Parts: sequence; C-alpha cells; structure tokens
Amino acid sequence: MARLDGPQAVLVGDDVTVLKRNKDEGIVLGTGSVSGAAADSFITAWENALDETEYEIDDVEFIATATRKEDEEGLLEAAEELDLGVVAFEKETLLDHEGPSPSKSKELIGWPGISEASAIAGGREQELLLEKTSYDNEVTVAIGR
Repeated sequence: MARLDGPQAVLVGDDVTVLKRNKDEGIVLGTGSVSGAAADSFITAWENALDETEYEIDDVEFIATATRKEDEEGLLEAAEELDLGVVAFEKETLLDHEGPSPSKSKELIGWPGISEASAIAGGREQELLLEKTSYDNEVTVAIGR
C-alpha cells in the first residue's frame, strides 16, 4: 500500500484499488469476522468500537481487513452502505504489523489477528488506538491511525 499526499496525479492499472481519503487525519477500522457475518453485525460492531473513542463514522478513512476476508458479503455490504472503501492486506503485510493481542488464527492457520494487524498496517501513523474487541462472537474490530 502506498500513500500519496497531493496534489498529484496517478495512473494505475485495472488491478489497483484507489481510495480517496474521507479525512486528512482519519482513522482505520481493522476488521475480522467469522464467515457469513451479516452486514448489520459489521455496522453495529463498528459503531460500538467507535463509541469507545472520540471518533465518529465520518472520521473513518476506510475499512481494513485481510485478503482471506475480502469477499465477505456482509463486510462489503456494510462498507458500501456507509460509503467506505475496503482495503485487504496480504498475510505477509499483516505479519509485519501484528498487534499486541494473542490470536487463535495464528496458532491454527498461521495468520495474525486480522483486526489489529490491518488497523496498524492501514493507519497513516501505523498506531493502534483501540485493541481488538469481539462483538457477538462474529466481528472483531480494532482502530488504527
């Protein structure tokens, strides 16, 4: 992932995702889930996580997750409903940005905890503001900037 501060013009190929920042000093919602979680579960989890901070949904730059979750229908529907882009990080990137909380997925399948690692990787300052919290045992959210 590359971050460019403008003004600049960028030409990209078809397989490149380009997101316009919602805020210059925004935050990133790192998100993991069980397979098949509903869009409402994601939205509720994001709102609850934001309630733990001084931030609101308008402060969110994008939703960050892992490539193994990038096709989760509920996540994509929820992000679209809130007009937020989704960035999915490769396993290697997430391993380079692991958070402080233990992860069962690392023990079982070798992936770091998605919510914290993606929040850190996606944040402008690569700083974790809120450690992962699980909501209804379906969606985990961490907040980075």
